[in-house]
Amino acid sequence: MKESKILAITKTRERDGPKGTVYYITLQLENGEYITLGKTKSDAFKVGDLVKYEKIGENKRKEIKPAFSRGGGITNRQIAAIGAAILTAGGKSDFKTSADTILSWLES
Repeated sequence: MKESKILAITKTRERDGPKGTVYYITLQLENGEYITLGKTKSDAFKVGDLVKYEKIGENKRKEIKPAFSRGGGITNRQIAAIGAAILTAGGKSDFKTSADTILSWLES
């Protein structure tokens, strides 16, 4: 895997396909390489962005996309409260007991 900063956007080609328009954007990188990546938005890159990519063939490059390491901002307490609400709504737990337990836990 390589990583470099975009120095310039040198060319953009568009191609219409069955899933919509794909923009092939050629980037000049700080490490001296020129790479072309396909995106669904014409303004997907801007000068100064950091790009992670890997070589997948003689002349092909593939952008490395970040893994989803965050749960969208939901905390463990929120997950526990949601889980308790689902159990209570399904009749598998007593509402009063669940509410008291969650409240004391949230206040701690």
